[in-house]
Amino acid sequence: MVASFTFGASNVRFGLVVYSTEAQIWFNLDEYNVVYELQKNILETPYDGGNTYTDRALNLISDTYMFENHAGGREDAPGIVVLITDGQSNNPTATLSAAKRLKDHGVTIFSVGISSSIKESELQGVASRAENVFKATDFDALAGILGLIVDKTCVASRGTKEVIQVSTPKTTAQPAPIAPACKTVADILYVIDSSGSIGPVNYNKLLQFTVDLTQNFKIGTADVLFAGVVFSHTAKKMFDLKDNPTQDSLKKALLNTQYMNSTTHTDLALDLVANQTMFSTASGGRSNARKIVIVLTDGLSSSPEKTQVSAARLKSRGIIIVSVGIGQAEDAELKGMASTADDVFKIASFDALSQIKQQVIQRACLKSR
Repeated sequence: MVASFTFGASNVRFGLVVYSTEAQIWFNLDEYNVVYELQKNILETPYDGGNTYTDRALNLISDTYMFENHAGGREDAPGIVVLITDGQSNNPTATLSAAKRLKDHGVTIFSVGISSSIKESELQGVASRAENVFKATDFDALAGILGLIVDKTCVASRGTKEVIQVSTPKTTAQPAPIAPACKTVADILYVIDSSGSIGPVNYNKLLQFTVDLTQNFKIGTADVLFAGVVFSHTAKKMFDLKDNPTQDSLKKALLNTQYMNSTTHTDLALDLVANQTMFSTASGGRSNARKIVIVLTDGLSSSPEKTQVSAARLKSRGIIIVSVGIGQAEDAELKGMASTADDVFKIASFDALSQIKQQVIQRACLKSR
């Protein structure tokens, strides 16, 4: 959700309160001005278990004046609370009273209820109006109502928003956010694992993931250009930076990448990037564009030591490496390849790629500036 807004000190700010038996402020409105850092902190929110004392969370916002200047609030920004819960509160009367206290101070409240058993009358009582109530049958269905929540929040904010999310951390699942295009100047090169452990079905999911990433960037010779290398027992150039200056041609080139179905020589792919000078002017590289390599792999490379040497060679030339590991990918190798620890992303399966899509986009966008 946070990535759907123009974020920053002069635009939208977010705070977060988490609760179960007790409530705590996870962060205030003025603590984050970079979307990636905000998302990372949200994903690190602890799960406490316990009961559902929604009233304590809402009262905490009032008692600590979370919308006031000392906590990052701004006089010209409407205060908005988005309550996310999966059950009836332990003290419904106190919850409605705490919500009224906020609404009496001009705060707009949205209620998001998850599960078919949640009590709708409480969601309606907490929310500022009936249109501010949203329900999802389960956590997987949250993505389906995300756009509606964002649209309603935007209308309520009149263009500049301060949003405090109040949630019971019952799951670590994150719906795929809808993000605006990253407007920057960058040369980005995919290094795509095509080894036998992936399999044809998952390989197609991986290719689709690369397409999904590219669609969040403005493509063109004055903006972002992409190149690609695929590897298994050997490495092959897919296309150069200069070859696909439009979204349509880039999508077609990515989805038509052949599955190689053999070993995992990540080192050969990284060496190909260096040896064939894929970031050079002759290949479409631009002197004013940051150089970024995104490695996508599902396992330990066949030559771990050579992989680290090859990655170090690229990094010594000022090239930024982002590592994306799926399944059995080795944490130590991913970290060794990446430029920093924050440039490493790890998920359990190919079906979970959507969970990190926005994080990878934001990281690449941040690194390109």
